[in-house]
Formats: sequence, structure tokens, C-alpha cells
Amino acid sequence: MTGITNTTVGAATTPTVGTTGAAAGSTGSAATSALGKDDFLRLMVTQLKRQDPMNPVDDTQFLAQMAQFSSLEQLTNLNELAASQLGATATGQALSLVGREVTYTAADGTVTNGTVEGVHFDGGVPLLTISGVAGISPSVVSAVRAEGSTTTTTPSVTEE
Repeated sequence: MTGITNTTVGAATTPTVGTTGAAAGSTGSAATSALGKDDFLRLMVTQLKRQDPMNPVDDTQFLAQMAQFSSLEQLTNLNELAASQLGATATGQALSLVGREVTYTAADGTVTNGTVEGVHFDGGVPLLTISGVAGISPSVVSAVRAEGSTTTTTPSVTEE
């Protein structure tokens, strides 16, 4: 659990964020050491509430904190949007394979051909059913051919 405590140095009181309770004893969690936008805002509000009225926060310092908070919020929103678009792209690509003949690398390492019969989702991740074999990741598909076609398309990545 995240708590805000005050540290007094001279006449100035500065709030600090620390972890207490169960979260302080947990290991391997990056979430307990990183401040999110809610923590940042809570820290800033506490700092304003507990500032010394005879020595208030400098305007430039306050504006810098507001700019940091705004940047943090915008980056968080951008990250959420990118993750959403990535999921939609993966879904569209997987669905476009239905009815097509593909070449893929099976779990045992053999290169196999088959027709994509369907797509199902496990935790939002698309998995293909190819010629009766379910749970195949689209990432192992190495070639796609329209059913009844002799033209083969090999997926490729180009860098510019």
C-alpha cells in the first residue's frame, strides 16, 4: 500500500511517497517502485496542502510539476491507445487468414501446410485452427496462399 508521509527539514515540510503494508514485503513487482499518474497527482496535492505559508512553492517549480503531470498523463493515454490498436491489427490479420492455405512451423519444428478453419481468442490473443489443429499462433505462419490459388505470399518485414 502506498502512503504519503511528511519529512521536516528546517522550516520546510516535504511530503514523500513510500510503500507500507503488504506491498512493502512483496518481491518481484515493479508496480511497487514506480509512481503512476494518480500517485504523482496525490503527491503534488499533498505538497500544496502542507506547504509553508511563509515560503510557498515557487511558481516555476509548480508549473514544471504540472507540465510533468500533463506529460505523464498524455504518455499513458498514448500507450493505452497503441496497445488497443496493436490488438485490433492482430485480430484483423488473424481473421483475414480464415479459408486460406498456409504454411507454418508446428510445435515440433516441422514445416506443415494446412487451411485456416477458424480463429479463437485466449486472453485477447488470436490463435488459429489449421486443418483441425487448434491453438496455433499466427506468428508461426511463414506463407499464405488463397484456397485454390497457386500464388504464394510470404510475410516479410521491411525496414526503412
